[in-house]
Amino acid sequence: PLALPGQISLVESFFRCSFATQFCFLVAPASSGKTSILHSAAALLGVELETFSVTAGCDTIDLLGGYDQVEGRQGQFEWRDSLLLKAMVEGKWLVLDNANFCSASVLDRLNSVVEPHGSLLVNEQGLVDGVVRIVRPHPNFRIFATLDTKFGEISRALRNRAVELFVPPPSVPGVDAYTICAHHDACADLDPTGVARILSFHREYV
Repeated sequence: PLALPGQISLVESFFRCSFATQFCFLVAPASSGKTSILHSAAALLGVELETFSVTAGCDTIDLLGGYDQVEGRQGQFEWRDSLLLKAMVEGKWLVLDNANFCSASVLDRLNSVVEPHGSLLVNEQGLVDGVVRIVRPHPNFRIFATLDTKFGEISRALRNRAVELFVPPPSVPGVDAYTICAHHDACADLDPTGVARILSFHREYV
């Protein structure tokens, strides 16, 4: 992942959130580098980052899991954990990409997860050995989210449980834009002067 000079302070703030097991939102317009910051931080720490791409049709089955028919066994079903539950159990990092695309009521199922010493009652699974299953996060589990406020908001209850980091778009021309352009395959054969001309053109005409 490409770490941009202008995002260093954001990566540091992100590290503080992860070390404190604090739920964190990265808020910015599209193509501002939200995902880049997450991948850069995960790579620097050597942790595995899973991405859950949230859509407008996302429901609790997508978020938590559900029952699927067992292959080759007609009429038999088994519970399958979602990416979220697997990350909680296995201690991975998870980012909910474009979290505000789906209904706020669906995301609110995460309220208990992002509390200090949080857990999740998986009522949707029904009784397991006579009790409702409770999933307590692995100590290494971290959850983050990205959102573009142009596509709506999340509930106040979830927002109050998070730290929000605003990611400003790279300025064009600028150090970050130059870094992106210089590392792009299309600019591989250009000298610094050529890259600067591309950025100046973008500023004037795009």
